[in-house]
Amino acid sequence: MSRRSVGLFFVLVSLFVSSFNLLFTGAVVGVSGVSLSLIAVVFFVAGVVLIFTGVTLETLVVDENTVSPFEVIGRIENVAGGKDVAVVVDTSILGAYSEKGVRGLMGGLRKGYGGAVVSDSVLAELRGDVKNLREPVLKKSVAPTEGYEKYMKEARGYLEKGRKAFYYDEIIPIILGEKEAPESRHESALYVAAVKKLMRHVKSNYKEMTRENLLAVADRHWKVSDVDVDVFAAVLAEAKSGKKVVIAERDVDFEDAVREVKRVNPKLGSLIYYVNCYAEAA
Repeated sequence: MSRRSVGLFFVLVSLFVSSFNLLFTGAVVGVSGVSLSLIAVVFFVAGVVLIFTGVTLETLVVDENTVSPFEVIGRIENVAGGKDVAVVVDTSILGAYSEKGVRGLMGGLRKGYGGAVVSDSVLAELRGDVKNLREPVLKKSVAPTEGYEKYMKEARGYLEKGRKAFYYDEIIPIILGEKEAPESRHESALYVAAVKKLMRHVKSNYKEMTRENLLAVADRHWKVSDVDVDVFAAVLAEAKSGKKVVIAERDVDFEDAVREVKRVNPKLGSLIYYVNCYAEAA
């Protein structure tokens, strides 16, 4: 049987499974609490990919540390469950996949959750080397809750409590000579590790290790961006409307921001989940 035939069969199975509102139990399939909705989504995504291409993980991802879009959807289901869930995505998770991978991810999110929530700022970033992703994202996405912009200031406040923002506020002044580095080995260990990682980014992007290049990379990797604020404002808006929200990402900024919401506002935080696409994630 050809890949295309297998893919068509998977899509048909997903449609069949979707017509039932049941739960498989561990006694039936050996896995406790696996919902038919998740099975339908997985079959649908796998089917679509197989129909359009002979697929391997390498054809779906552009970063070897990234899991398949099917696995990301499974992680979303594991942490959030249910149908009344908003899934918010940012540019960095989209950029982890090839066009085929993005089509699979967005198709699965449309099937399972009505489409990923994508802000205009994210769509605007899909240009240059990743402009081929704009069309599949646009077709399968939904706009954030109307009026979400009013949460921008709150979103920035949460993001600025993260470790990258800490690096930017604490380490950049040291690089610029405006502040003394910590004297104790224990206290400076975090700073040294962060600077070493920053230097690796410089070598991979600019090659030449200059202060200007260090600052340029720090701006890109550590500074809270307007796009990140826009995306997290969309997350807050969805949660404040009473929905469960999953932010599917590969950016530690958002992981830290979600943790901060849970700390300062447990009720709101109980509705917000973070899922990343890294292979080493549990």
